[in-house]
Order: sequence, then C-alpha cells, then structure tokens
Amino acid sequence: MKLLKSQLGLNQGRHKNQLFSFLKEKLCSTPVLTLPNFMKSFEIESDASEIEIGDVLIQDRRSIFYFTEKLS
Repeated sequence: MKLLKSQLGLNQGRHKNQLFSFLKEKLCSTPVLTLPNFMKSFEIESDASEIEIGDVLIQDRRSIFYFTEKLS
C-alpha cells in the first residue's frame, strides 16, 4: 500500500522525520563497546544464516563484545 504525502497529517510528517533522523544517527554511528562488570549477569544474542554467524555479548542493554564469522 502506497502512502501519499497528502494522506500524512502535519504531526505525522514531523514524527516521521524525527524517527528517520533518529534511525539514521543510530545506523551511521560507531557502536561503543563498554567494559564488562563481572558482578552482573550477561546476555548473549546470536544470529545465523547460511553464510554467516554472529554473536553479541550484552550487559545492561549495552554491547560488550561482538563476533561474526563467514561460513565456508
């Protein structure tokens, strides 16, 4: 379904631009890794496809370490 500019209200247009700017900033900035606190728990998020695997070590919703590997 195609959304026309005339169908967007003024507030929705502003919200859309703010959201786009936020996403652009997050996608274009370098992620900052933090030092681990071994007194707190860790989480591991993993993802895999037919050609690559990836893992992220997370603590307090911040990335500690990440790893990616191409499969041969």
